[in-house]
Amino acid sequence: MLVYLRIASTRTKKQPCAFVTENNKCCKLPFEFNNRKYTECTADSTEKDWDGQWRNPWCFPEDDSSIKHPCYRSSPSCGGVRTQVAGVFSSANFPNNYTNNTTCIWRISVELANHITLNFTDFDLENGSGCENAYVQVYDGLNTTDPSLGKFCGSEIPSGVRSSGSQMLVVFHGYNGDRYKGFRAYYDSGNCKVRSYGGNGGGACCVFPFTYKGKVYNKCTEEDDTTGLAWCSVTSDYGRDRKRGHCVSENVSCGSNKFECHNYHWWKQCIDEKLRCNGYSHCADQSDETDCPVEVPCNFSNWFKCSNGRCVPDYWRCDGKDDCGDRSDEQSGCSFQVQACSWVSHCPESRWEASLGNKTPYKIDSFVICNRKDLGAIPTYLPVKITKLVIKETRLTVIERFSFARYEHLEEIDLEGNVIEKIQANSFIKLQSLKTLILKRNKLRLLKTGTFEGSTSLTKLDLEENPLEKIEARAFHGLQRLQKLNLSNMDLRTISSEAFYGMDSLTELYLHHNKDLQQIPLDVFDSVPLTYLKADKFEFCCIAKLSGPNCSAPKDLFSSCDDLMANTTLYVCIWILGSIALVGNAFVLMWRMKTKSDNKVHSLLLLNLAIADFLMGIYLIIIAGVDVFYRGRYFIYNASWKRSALCQFSGFVSTISSEASVFILTIMTVDRYVTIVHPFRHIGLSVRGTYIALFITWSVAIVLAGVPVTGIEYFKEFYARSGVCLPLQLTANKPIGWEYSVFLFLALNFSSFMLIFVLYLVMFFKIQKTREMSGAGNAVTSIGTRMVFIVLTDFSCWIPIIIIGIASLLGMEASPTVYAWIAVFVLPLNSALNPILYTISTANFRRKLRGTIRKRSRKTGGYVTEHSLLDSKSANSGSTNGKSKLLNGHTQESDL
Repeated sequence: MLVYLRIASTRTKKQPCAFVTENNKCCKLPFEFNNRKYTECTADSTEKDWDGQWRNPWCFPEDDSSIKHPCYRSSPSCGGVRTQVAGVFSSANFPNNYTNNTTCIWRISVELANHITLNFTDFDLENGSGCENAYVQVYDGLNTTDPSLGKFCGSEIPSGVRSSGSQMLVVFHGYNGDRYKGFRAYYDSGNCKVRSYGGNGGGACCVFPFTYKGKVYNKCTEEDDTTGLAWCSVTSDYGRDRKRGHCVSENVSCGSNKFECHNYHWWKQCIDEKLRCNGYSHCADQSDETDCPVEVPCNFSNWFKCSNGRCVPDYWRCDGKDDCGDRSDEQSGCSFQVQACSWVSHCPESRWEASLGNKTPYKIDSFVICNRKDLGAIPTYLPVKITKLVIKETRLTVIERFSFARYEHLEEIDLEGNVIEKIQANSFIKLQSLKTLILKRNKLRLLKTGTFEGSTSLTKLDLEENPLEKIEARAFHGLQRLQKLNLSNMDLRTISSEAFYGMDSLTELYLHHNKDLQQIPLDVFDSVPLTYLKADKFEFCCIAKLSGPNCSAPKDLFSSCDDLMANTTLYVCIWILGSIALVGNAFVLMWRMKTKSDNKVHSLLLLNLAIADFLMGIYLIIIAGVDVFYRGRYFIYNASWKRSALCQFSGFVSTISSEASVFILTIMTVDRYVTIVHPFRHIGLSVRGTYIALFITWSVAIVLAGVPVTGIEYFKEFYARSGVCLPLQLTANKPIGWEYSVFLFLALNFSSFMLIFVLYLVMFFKIQKTREMSGAGNAVTSIGTRMVFIVLTDFSCWIPIIIIGIASLLGMEASPTVYAWIAVFVLPLNSALNPILYTISTANFRRKLRGTIRKRSRKTGGYVTEHSLLDSKSANSGSTNGKSKLLNGHTQESDL
C-alpha cells in the first residue's frame, strides 16, 4: 500500500530524518534486532517486564549501533516505509497545522499479508472542487500507476479502504496549512477485531477466547496488569505460550473518563482522565502532560502554583532554579544568588544542568556527593536533574516533607551514617524514578504508616543498624515494587501484622540480629511473595513457609516447624529412656531404703545416685509430654515454650541430675580406689564423711544449675537455646553464656571422666596382681569385666558430648541429627543404665533378693529344699572368701 500526501507545490523540500533520539540524533533506519529488520522505531524487547515495554519506543542512533535510545518522531518529517503488521502515521506537525506546500509519501509493505486495511481516526484538510489543493490518495500497490482506492479531502472522516494484496501507497498533498491540521490514520494487515501492541506479542492479533490461570477470556482483560490497561493473549493458551500485549481498537473511542494519548506515530492509547496533568507522564509521547490548564489545584496549602499549572513547595521560589519548567517561580523580584558547589565532588565546571537538555538524563553520570560534616538539612540548591545523591556522616537529624520533591529524576539516595531520627510524611513524594534508598546507621526508632509514600518504583530499601523498635501497620505502603528490604541489626520488638501490606514484589527480607524480636504475627507474610528470609529464629522460617537455602536462620537441633522432637525414632526413644530411668531408679530407691545394707557408705552413695538419675527421668518425661501436647503445631508456641517456667525448670532439673550424677560417681570411684589399692590405710569414707560429701555435692549441683535462672543478663536464654531446654554447647554458634556451658558440661565432666578412667585402670591392675597372688581367678575376672563395662558406659555417654563440644569451639559442625541423638539419647543413657550397673546386676543384690524370696516363701508356708540351701551356703561362702582374699582379710560389701 502507498499513501501519498501532496500540498499544491511542484517543489519537494528535502525531508529531515523521520525519527530521532532524545539527543536529537537521527535513528539508524533500517536496523536489525533479534534477526528481524525494522524500518522505524519499535517497542519490541527481550525484557521480562512486558507490561512496561510499550512506554519506550526505541532505535539505534546512526553514530552508535549498539546502544538503545528512546525514539521520537521528528515533528517536521513525514512519509517513509512501513513494514510492521500494524501502525499509525499522520501528517507533519499533527495535531498542529501542517506546513504549506507539503508532500508526503508512505509505502506500506507487509510480508505474507493477504491485504492491508487503512482507517482514518482524524481528518482535517482543505475542501476544494476535485480535491485539487489538498488531499490524501491511496493506491492498491507501491506506485501511482496502480489502481486508486480513493482520494479524500475536507473535514469528514473517510471510510476505510482495503488493498487486494500486501502493499499500499498513501500520498498526502497539502497547500494552505495555516488553517488545517491534517490527518491521522491507522493501518492493519490482518482481520483483527482487536490488535495487540507492546509486550512480547509482536503486534499480532488478539486471540479469543484465550486461557489464563485456568479462566477463559472472550475479551481483553486487566487481570494482574500493574498499569491498569487491558491486555490479551496472541495465542489460545497464555500459560503455555506466554505471549501477550496490550489491546488497541482504533475504530472504538476511549470512552468516558478516558484520555486518548496523541502517540501520533505509534498506536492508540487510553488512560484514566484523572492521570491527565498530574505531573507524571503516562502516555508514550508524554502528551498527557502537555497543554495543561492553569487551574490545576495544588495539593498542599504551602505550595506555589506555577503559571503552567504545576505545583512546587513555596520555599523553592527565587532560589535560582527553574522548578516550574516555565521559570514562573523565578520571575519578578527574585535576586539570583546561586550557591557554589565547592563542597560537591563530581561537580562540572560550568553548565552542568544545561548539558542534560530538556529530557530525563539518559546514561549521564549526574550524581552529587556531599562532604560537608555540618550539613543539617537536604540541600535545595543542587541541579534538579541529578540521578544520585550521597550524603554521609553529617548532622542531618530530620528529613522534612518535600525534601526531595524538586529532584524528581533521582534514582538512588544514600544517607548512610547520619543521625536521622525522624522522617516526616511525604518526604519522598514525587520520586517515582527512585529505585534505591539507603538509610543505614541512623537513629530511626519508629516507622509510621506511609513513611515512604510516593516512591512507587523503589526496588531496594536498606534500614540496617537503626535503633528501630516498632514497625507500624502499612509502614511500607506504596512500595509495591520493592524487592529487597533490610531490617537487620536493629532493636525491633514488634512488627505489626500489616507491616508488609501492599509489598507485592518483596522477595528478599533480612530480619537477623534483632535479639529482642521474639515473636511475629502468624499472618505477617501472607500477602508477601518471599523467596528468601534471613532471621534469628527458625520459627520465622515456618511462618514464611520457607526452608532449606531459602531461609537462613540458626538451626534448631531437635525441633521442626510441626514437632518439638522432629525425629520420630528419637521421639520413641525419649519415652523409653524416660520410663526406664523413672521406674529403674524408683525401684533402686525403694530397695535401698527398705533393705538393710552391710556397707552404709556405698548404700548412701547409691541411694543419692538413684535420686539424681530419677530427676533425669522426670526431665525426659516432661520433654516427651510437651512434645505430645504441641505436636503438629509446635512452631506457633516455640518461643513461649522455651521461655516458660516449665522449660526453665526442666533445664534446671536436667543440669542438677547430670552434674550430681557425675560428682557421685566420682566420689564412689575414689572411695573404691582407696579401699582396693590402699586397704590397710583405712582412709575410705566414713558414714559422717559420706553425708558431708553428699551435702557438698548436691549444694554445688544446685548452685551450678540455679545460677542461670537468677536473672543475670549473662545467662539470658541459657535454658532457652533449644526446645529440649538443654544448654549444651554443640554448635559453632556462640550465644550468650556459652563459656559457662563449656565449663559445666565439657571441663567439669571431662575432668571427672578422666579421673574415673585413671582410677579404674589402677584398680584393674591392682586386682590383676592380687589374682596372681591369691589365685582368685573367677572373682577377679568378674570384677574386672564389671569395671570395663562401667568405664565403657561412662565413655559412651560423656566422650561423644565432649568431642562434639570441643569440635564446635573449633568451628566444626556435624549433622543436626547427630546433635539430637547425642543430647537427647546418649546423655540420659547413664541414668537408665546406672540402676542396672550399680544395683540390679551386683552379686550382693542377687544374694539379698534370693534371701528375701526365701523369707517370703517361709512366711507363706513354703519350704526350701535341702539342695537349694546347700547351693546358697556354698555361694555365700565362696563370695565371702573371694572378697576376703581380694581385700587382704577385710570383708566388705562391694558393689563391683
